[in-house]
Amino acid sequence: MSEARVSSRPIQSCFQCRKRKIKCSKSYPCTPCILRGEGDVCREVDRSMLQSTERIEELVDRVQKLENTISVLSRRGSPSDDESPRSIRRRELSSSPYPKSASLSPNRPRSRGFSSQTPSLLRVGTSAEESAMILEDFAMGHKVNRTRATSDFSMSMFSTPSTANETLPQTHLPITHPWSLFVNSPQDIVRRILCALPTQAQTQLLLRFYVQQVDWYAKVIHVPTFMAETNILLAHIHQHQYHLVNIDFLGVLLIVLCLSFHFADAQLCEQLMLSYAACSDYAQHLYSGAQACLQYANFTSCHSLEHLQTIVLTGVYQQNHDDSDSSWAMVGAAIKIAQNIGMSRLGNETGIRQYPPEWRSSIRREVARRVWWNLVVEDWSQAMAHQGAYSVHPSQNHTSFPANIDDADLIEADVVQSKPLNVHTEMSSFLCRLRFVEHHRQIIDEVNCGGYEPEYAQTMDCKINNSIGEIKDYFQVTTDPQKFSRSSQVTCMERSLCHIMAQTRLLSLHRPFLFRGCYDDRSTNSRRYCIKSAQLILQHLGTNRQAEKLLRWWTAVLCGFTAIVVLFVDLCHLHNDGTEAEVEQRRKEIQDGLQLFRSVGEHAPSVTRNTISLIESLLVAESTMLSKDAKNKLASNDNITSFEQIVKKIIINASRGPRSLINTMNLTSFDLGTPSSLSASLTPEQLWQRQSFDVGKLSPSLQSVQGLHSFNVGGQYDENQFSYVSSTLLPS
Repeated sequence: MSEARVSSRPIQSCFQCRKRKIKCSKSYPCTPCILRGEGDVCREVDRSMLQSTERIEELVDRVQKLENTISVLSRRGSPSDDESPRSIRRRELSSSPYPKSASLSPNRPRSRGFSSQTPSLLRVGTSAEESAMILEDFAMGHKVNRTRATSDFSMSMFSTPSTANETLPQTHLPITHPWSLFVNSPQDIVRRILCALPTQAQTQLLLRFYVQQVDWYAKVIHVPTFMAETNILLAHIHQHQYHLVNIDFLGVLLIVLCLSFHFADAQLCEQLMLSYAACSDYAQHLYSGAQACLQYANFTSCHSLEHLQTIVLTGVYQQNHDDSDSSWAMVGAAIKIAQNIGMSRLGNETGIRQYPPEWRSSIRREVARRVWWNLVVEDWSQAMAHQGAYSVHPSQNHTSFPANIDDADLIEADVVQSKPLNVHTEMSSFLCRLRFVEHHRQIIDEVNCGGYEPEYAQTMDCKINNSIGEIKDYFQVTTDPQKFSRSSQVTCMERSLCHIMAQTRLLSLHRPFLFRGCYDDRSTNSRRYCIKSAQLILQHLGTNRQAEKLLRWWTAVLCGFTAIVVLFVDLCHLHNDGTEAEVEQRRKEIQDGLQLFRSVGEHAPSVTRNTISLIESLLVAESTMLSKDAKNKLASNDNITSFEQIVKKIIINASRGPRSLINTMNLTSFDLGTPSSLSASLTPEQLWQRQSFDVGKLSPSLQSVQGLHSFNVGGQYDENQFSYVSSTLLPS
C-alpha cells in the first residue's frame, strides 16, 4: 500500500481551496466546496499549470486595483452631476502632509466631510445627505458654509450675476455692528484709523526694512502682491476715496509697519530722523490701529485670510511686549477661523484638483499654507506652557507644507512648483524650523500620556540629532552670495535660530531628568545631554555676530533664557557636590549669557528686559543664599530645595512690582538709562544703588513722550484723532 502511494502522483488541492488558501480534503468535489455550494466547479489543479495560475491571479488582482484607482481619479477630475458643490469642495480639499496613522482603522467611522486618501475607499456622503447638511447649516447659523453653498448653487445652477447694490459703499453702520454705539459713518472710522499711518516717504523706508530684516521670521505675506495692494490702498487714501479702502488689508499694512518700527535699528532710526523711543511709541500706535481694523471688521464673524495674517504678525508684537497670553488666545481663535474657511485642507498641488472660488488663486493658496503652518507652530510650541493642550491634531491636519520657493518665483499657475530642499530660498528657514516643532509635539503627546522614561528620551534624541545633521541641507555653503535669497546677516540669523531651536528641543526632552540625574544612574546621561544642549545654545548665540538683533525676537530670547535656567540649576547642584573650579566655570557661563542679553542695549523689547532682570536676580540670589555664610542654613537641604527657594522668592517679589523686587531681595533690575557697558563693569550691589528708581517720577516723562508723539505719526492726515469718540465713553 505504501508502494502505491510512492508510485502515484500526490493529490493536489482543488482550485477554489487553493485560491482561498484553506485546507482541502483533496477529494473531488471536496468537502469545503460542497459546503459552499460550489461542488460543480470543484476541480483538481494540474501541477504543471500551478505557476501559470498564480501569475494570472496576481495580474487579475493588480488590474482590479488599477481599475479602482482610475475610477476614483476620473471622478475627481470630472465630478458627477448628482454630486453637490459642498461634497466636491470637501473632497478636493482633503489632503494631508502626514502618512496615515496605523491607529486609524479603515473600518472606523469617519467624521462627515472626511475623504479617504486611499483609492479603495469612496466618499461617504451622497448628494441627498449633503443637501440635508446644507439645510442644517442654514438653520444653525453656520454662515461660512451656507454662504459657500449659496455661491456654489447660484453659479452652477442659476448663474445669477451680482447686483450693483453689493458694491455700493455703506453710509451707515448696521445696528448689529459693535461700533454702531460710537460712530455712524464707516468712512469716519477709516479716516481715524488712517491717522496712524506715517508719511509716504517713511512708509517706503519701513516697508523696505520689513522685507529685508523682518519678513524672514514669519513669512506670511507674498511681497509682490503685498506691495501692489499697498500702492492701491495708498492711492485710494490720497484721493480721499475712503469707501474703497480694504479694511482687512489695512490691518495687515498697519501691523507690518508696526513691526518695522518695533525692530528698527540705528540705521533706520537715522533715516527716519526719529529716536528709538519715538519708534517704540509709533509701533504701539500702529499696533492699536491694526487691532482696531480687526475689531471694526468684526473678524470673529467675518473670516478672511487677511485677518489671519494680521493675527499672526500681531502675535509677534504681543509676545515681545510681555503679552503672550493675548497671543495664545488669538492663535486659538485664528485656528478655528482658518479651519472654517478651509485652510486645514489645502493639500498638495496637483493639476487635476478643482478648488472653490476662494482658493483658485495659486498665490493665495500658498500664502494660506504659510499662515496655517505659522498658526500650527505657535499652537504646538506654546502647548507645554498651557497644560499640554493644542488645537491642531495631526490626524485633522490635511494641509501640505509650504513650497520651498521665493516670492519672486511664486506666480499664478495651475501648480506651484517647489524647489528642492537643498536649494536655499526665503522659505528655507521656516521649513527647517517646522521639523523641530513636530518633534516637540511628539514629546508633548508622551507627556500627556503620563510622561516618559529615559529610554524614550534616548530614542527621540536620535531623531532630533538626525534632523540637526540635516540643517546644513537647508543652508548649503556657497561662495556666491547671490545664491542666497537673503542677505548674509539675515541668513546668519536664520541658521542660528534653527540651531538654537533644535538644541532647545533636546534640552526640553531631557529636562525632566535634570534633577533626577543627581541621584539616579539611569538619568545621568539625560542630565548630561540637557546641560550640553544649554551650553550649545549659548555658544550659538555667542558666536553669532547678529546676536544683538536675534535676541530681540521672542523665540530666541526664550531659548537663551531656558538654557541659562538649566545652567543655574546645575550651579545650585555644584555648590553642594562640585568643586570650586566647576562652580566658577558654570557661573561664568551664566554671566556670559547675561552679557549677550545686555548687548541688545536700548533696543531691547520688554521680554528681553524681563529676562535680563531675572538673570541678574538669579546671580544675586546665588551670591547671597548660596554663599559660604548661608551654607549652614542650607546644610539640611539638597540642591533641589535650594533652587526652589530661590525661584519662589524671586517670583513672589517680582509679582509685587519692581520696587518690591529691588528692596526685598536686594536684586538688580535693568535700566534703559544705564549703558550696557557700564552695567557690565558694576557689581550687583552698585547696580542696585544706581538703578533704583521711583515709578511715579517716570510717569510724567512718559506722559510727555506720549504728548510729543501724537497719534498722527507722520502728520500726513490732519483729522482730529478720536476726539469725540473718547468723550463719548466718558460718563455723563
